[in-house]
Amino acid sequence: MAGVIAILALGIGASTAVFSVVDAVLLRPLPYTSADRLVKIEEGSSKREMKAMFGADFLRLRARIDLFDNAVAYVRDDVTVTGINEPAQAIVSRTSAGLFTMLGTRARLGRALVETDDDPNDLHSRRRDATGF
Repeated sequence: MAGVIAILALGIGASTAVFSVVDAVLLRPLPYTSADRLVKIEEGSSKREMKAMFGADFLRLRARIDLFDNAVAYVRDDVTVTGINEPAQAIVSRTSAGLFTMLGTRARLGRALVETDDDPNDLHSRRRDATGF
């Protein structure tokens, strides 16, 4: 009898855990303005395993205002942070200007990116302080 109750308790606990994950990931809307209108577009290539959209393609897509209200590029990257006690690995997202505006949110620290930050000839102005890393 105790074994049956234990198995029943484990089954109920597992079902609850699975539902909690499904609810959080699939059923609840994203915490952004107009979350139901957000889309992610990637390009695939048989020569590369990387899924990304390259600069010229992104600029053409962003220019199509008849398709999208806004378009923002981003890429996940691994970087080494130096200038602290010991170098450390960090996972970062590199993004173009307009991300926070598109999501209807604000930067937690510092300021949001602006259009002039997208200038590829001005890399030094885009460095961010790693204080508190």
